[in-house]
Amino acid sequence: MCFLDACCKVDPNWLKVIDNLIDQNYRLIAGHFKVQPFDSSLRSLVHPLLYLNNRKNYKKKFGFPAGNLIVQKNLFDQIGLFPDDQISGNDIIWTKMAIDIGTKHIYDPNCIVDYPGHKWDSLKEKVKKYGMGSRYHYHNTPRSKINAFLPLRLSTFMDALDYRGLRNIPLSQKLRLYLLTWQIKWIYYRGL
Repeated sequence: MCFLDACCKVDPNWLKVIDNLIDQNYRLIAGHFKVQPFDSSLRSLVHPLLYLNNRKNYKKKFGFPAGNLIVQKNLFDQIGLFPDDQISGNDIIWTKMAIDIGTKHIYDPNCIVDYPGHKWDSLKEKVKKYGMGSRYHYHNTPRSKINAFLPLRLSTFMDALDYRGLRNIPLSQKLRLYLLTWQIKWIYYRGL
């Protein structure tokens, strides 16, 4: 089964890549989101820096968003359907359950979809929703309350810049972007 967001446009080789991975017996395949900035402002880079990073999700054994996800149908028989008790993040919860039971999974950077980036105001609303959906993970722990006030780890920020090909932007832009990501992170944690 293939899951795509309605706003996505698949790469011409998308099906070929998936077919090859299915032949290698992967039961859960997460693809790459090529996020298209909505304009040339730094604000348009915040969404792709903070979200839709399946390389990071794969390395850290997190769950995957369903916007570019391929799932072997019988996994639903094994695990059940996506949980429906959260406002947001049910896809992440379900794929994390699949990973935790040892499902053969992969992130493939060649399984590409173009994804339109969010404008600043719409990103803030989406992030509030993400935060409310994350209550499942954090349960309003003291750690989540403290995290709300802390900026991203610098290593996390630099990895996100690398992932999106932005490592060489000027230092002044990096600093402004870092502050913008902190602002969005604060909005996210407010939703918890």
